Amino acid sequence: MLKKCVAALALLFPLVSHAAYKVDMNCSASVRDFFGPLVQQSIILSKPIQIIPDSSVNFFSLAPGQQMTVYGIPVVAVFGFADEPLLFIRKTNNMGYIYGVLVREKVADVRAQLDTFGATKARAALTKDGLTAIACEGE
Repeated sequence: MLKKCVAALALLFPLVSHAAYKVDMNCSASVRDFFGPLVQQSIILSKPIQIIPDSSVNFFSLAPGQQMTVYGIPVVAVFGFADEPLLFIRKTNNMGYIYGVLVREKVADVRAQLDTFGATKARAALTKDGLTAIACEGE
């Protein structure tokens, strides 16, 4: 009887759990160092789902079945741009760089979490879609 219960539970709750990929947003990584593992480990899809024409910022969705968090906050998408033609599609002469993530948490909650982890260089801002962007940028 116990074996049947365990077998039934195993079907309902697989033993192999897929842990979320954890990303650090302290802004000390280069764009290549931030995106490299995400692409190599197939955390994100390698083709952007959207490109903002006036800034060339590329948006990437998580690969099917993948989960990602930043300081415990679930990530819904990743974005970035740098002069890295193998990673990003250029739409303008953007000479700076930016990388970050989109989350569903409120901006104030995200800022509090960033402060807790000492990520003082990361910026959190509300997007027009109602998501919160956590970004690192430079020239």
